[in-house]
Amino acid sequence: MNFPDGMKMWVNVGAPDVIASDDDVQVYNSKFETRALWQRIPNPFFNSRMAKFPDGAKLKFRRVPLRAGRYEVHFEADFNSGWQRPEVLRTLGGEGAKNLHGKMFRKLNPDVIDSSQALDYSVAIEVPVLTPEAKAISLVKAAVLTVPGLGRSATDVEANIDLDIGDSALLAKTFHGENAKGILPAKGWIARAKDKDNYEVIFDYTDDAAPAQAIWSVELKTGVVRYVNEHAKNLSWTPD
Repeated sequence: MNFPDGMKMWVNVGAPDVIASDDDVQVYNSKFETRALWQRIPNPFFNSRMAKFPDGAKLKFRRVPLRAGRYEVHFEADFNSGWQRPEVLRTLGGEGAKNLHGKMFRKLNPDVIDSSQALDYSVAIEVPVLTPEAKAISLVKAAVLTVPGLGRSATDVEANIDLDIGDSALLAKTFHGENAKGILPAKGWIARAKDKDNYEVIFDYTDDAAPAQAIWSVELKTGVVRYVNEHAKNLSWTPD
């Protein structure tokens, strides 16, 4: 079945336990697109100091790509104004999508003849091996680097960036007013091949609205990650 572009759904991966999810999925021509289907795992570098930060709950976990293999994917969606845009509801015949039929739909009130419908559908899919670009980005995010004169970072690059985003937002508002933003992701993570085994990984962001890029180099074969520019060096270290 084809759903209009822009349909909002939940996607849960894994059975019986949910190991990843996304609540903003695009479905069209029987294909779905998700940008946040990452597995959450405990952050092995999380400590009591981080627990006291405003975003401590976020730092307690890291997001990693799903391993290649077969997973059960579960789709859920309600057909009302809280979930769908007006044009989607019009296409589906109005609130409740009562004219839809099929095994993938569940009646919300099965004891009446005009029950609203909900999407409730599971399917098994094969998750492919990571692309080299995705692997390069994952290696950078998980890297715990050493900076000369400072020593080994207390946590990985991804947590360092999360910490800097939270801290910079607080400092910016304290010294520059409520409208100040500090560090914010812009284009986010980008990977570019230098050759078959070597990649340049960029975190594209803004610092008080000024564009900036932190750059690391990655060797896929060895897993070695190095910071390249000053922005990356600053985002590669957090004290104990």
